[in-house]
Amino acid sequence: MSSASFYKWRARYGSMEASMLSQMKALEDESRRLKKVYAEMSMQLNC
Repeated sequence: MSSASFYKWRARYGSMEASMLSQMKALEDESRRLKKVYAEMSMQLNC
């Protein structure tokens, strides 16, 4: 891991507690899933 990556990670997640990190990960996963569903639906409508 480069020092730039470490400091970027630290700036983003350093002050969060474990419960906040798990909630943020769950929200990111849900967002990723919804974006995939949206992309699939928009492709179906365009065909």
